[in-house]
Amino acid sequence: MKIRGVTLLECLVALLIFNMCLLLISGLLLKTIRLKEVLIQREEQEFATFMLQLENELQDTTLVSCTAAVLKCKNSLGQIIAIEKGNNMIRKRVDKAGHQPLLMDVYHLHFSKDFATKSVMLKVFFQSGRVCYGKWVEN
Repeated sequence: MKIRGVTLLECLVALLIFNMCLLLISGLLLKTIRLKEVLIQREEQEFATFMLQLENELQDTTLVSCTAAVLKCKNSLGQIIAIEKGNNMIRKRVDKAGHQPLLMDVYHLHFSKDFATKSVMLKVFFQSGRVCYGKWVEN
């Protein structure tokens, strides 16, 4: 009976294939990490833009009501402006007529009123799992 062993050449070929697989996997992991960082930066930029737009939209308004889900303000024309979550977005509605999207890819939105500082705190949960906090101060 003949015993067959593994030659040195076969071992080198197996190690070469194993190294190629490891290089491929590490490259994919690095790409995934970079993509996640880009997505986080994009969400942060969108949230900052949303906060500036919210400040602009609610300029010269008075707070009418603030529940956990809806923020309502009245503008100088007597129109009620509602900021609420709907269909994975935060939207603005004026007198319940249509809506204007303000921020997309939102899983949940929560408002809370701080009576001492006349401000509204908001917590935005993105679909990616990130949570961003904001504050709107009534004029």
